[in-house]
Amino acid sequence: MTTRSVECVAWFNHLARGYFTAILLWLCLTRPAPWLAAGVIILLFGLIVRHDQGVHRLRRLGVVLPWLLLPTFMLHALFTPGEVLWSGAGLHVTREGLASGMGLALHLALFFLCGMMIARLWPPADWLMGLRRLPVVGHRLYPLLLLLEPLRKDIVHELAGLWRARRSWRALPSLLEDAVRRALALGREHAERLWLTWDERDDRHSVRRAGGAIESIFWLVLAGMLSVGLGQ
Repeated sequence: MTTRSVECVAWFNHLARGYFTAILLWLCLTRPAPWLAAGVIILLFGLIVRHDQGVHRLRRLGVVLPWLLLPTFMLHALFTPGEVLWSGAGLHVTREGLASGMGLALHLALFFLCGMMIARLWPPADWLMGLRRLPVVGHRLYPLLLLLEPLRKDIVHELAGLWRARRSWRALPSLLEDAVRRALALGREHAERLWLTWDERDDRHSVRRAGGAIESIFWLVLAGMLSVGLGQ
């Protein structure tokens, strides 16, 4: 493929992802009908499973999400005034509460899955270059973002090593103190290494790959806000 063809394919890819992200933002910022929310949840679940080639990454969501959805549903079912369907032990379940709780639970689940899908649509390189192009603060954020990933890995490794060496809850305060001290030292090391290799960095490939990421994010957020306004 020629360079022109590659640029056209990349532009179309960004455009398609942008439209899909705009739809997801519209679904998050508005409150669709329960049947529509349920259908989109099933669709997003299938797309995420296909993208991840399995459900292993969704297991954590399956553990965390019920602890948020079930209390929300129960509180609405028990404390929303309306037609009582069941009463006992001083508790009243209303028809309106069941409908309200089900709708809100579906919307929360939809919100989580839309966020997971958007994270898969836009790779970290796109977000990084998009934040770099932010006016005023972009050039200040970019070095910190470059430090974030390697520093996170090293700090997690250091914490695991400190915990294996002590394995005592009584030593937790001193462990945290050592971890903070080590994190500051690692931050200085990574910052110095980044400074020494800054001129040798070649970000042209990342810039081409990101394209107009920040412009896309801006227009998608604007489209979502307009959708909310038109939907009300």
